[in-house]
Amino acid sequence: MLEPINYTQTRDNLGKILDEVVENGKVYAISRRGEQQAVLMSVEDYSSLMTTLHLLRSRKNASRLFDALEASENNPTKKASSLLSENLLF
Repeated sequence: MLEPINYTQTRDNLGKILDEVVENGKVYAISRRGEQQAVLMSVEDYSSLMTTLHLLRSRKNASRLFDALEASENNPTKKASSLLSENLLF
């Protein structure tokens, strides 16, 4: 999932690498002088990650989300509106 790449390769192929990140969801760990320095990922993936972290920060909210996920896996035809009425979402 995390593709290692060094600084020189990144600099020399930045356009191609950015295309892979944006179009294919690739994530790179960029190293310099043999040490990992940074991660390169799409804005969309970064925003999604930050949203997930925010939602899981609260124990109560995380519990609700996992309960709703479990309920949806056990009964995939159940609509979100019925999960809402059962207080499994929000």
